[in-house]
Amino acid sequence: MGRRTAGFKFTAESASNLTALGYHDEGLDGLFNAHDVGLYDLSGTLLASATVPDGTAGDLIGEYRYVTLGSSYTLTAGTEYVLAAHTTAGDGYRYGTVPPITLTVDPLISIGDDASLYVYGPGLAFPTAFAGYDIYATPNE
Repeated sequence: MGRRTAGFKFTAESASNLTALGYHDEGLDGLFNAHDVGLYDLSGTLLASATVPDGTAGDLIGEYRYVTLGSSYTLTAGTEYVLAAHTTAGDGYRYGTVPPITLTVDPLISIGDDASLYVYGPGLAFPTAFAGYDIYATPNE
């Protein structure tokens, strides 16, 4: 598992405020590395970002560790966004087809088929390549 940014495209079904970003903690025991997480518009503009720290410092909610954004970002109803996280060796990332992976989605957003995206590189970047899975669910909002 090399260095890559992995994420997914989603649609905001209602206007809502994004206040935190998170990264999947597979063992619920902390992260080996810090991970940059970002929200992009479809043209690749970074709209909001945060760094989820290594260890157990991020707030654990479900299977994700979250950090609060310095200021909230308002998602516009009917608009598509890309949520992405930079991954590194040590911390796995969640991906698959829906089903069989279990995925609960807030009704404020929807995720279509073939939403997964990635790009290889040393840091957080706008992912543009289709991953072949329905979703890379590593980042969360």
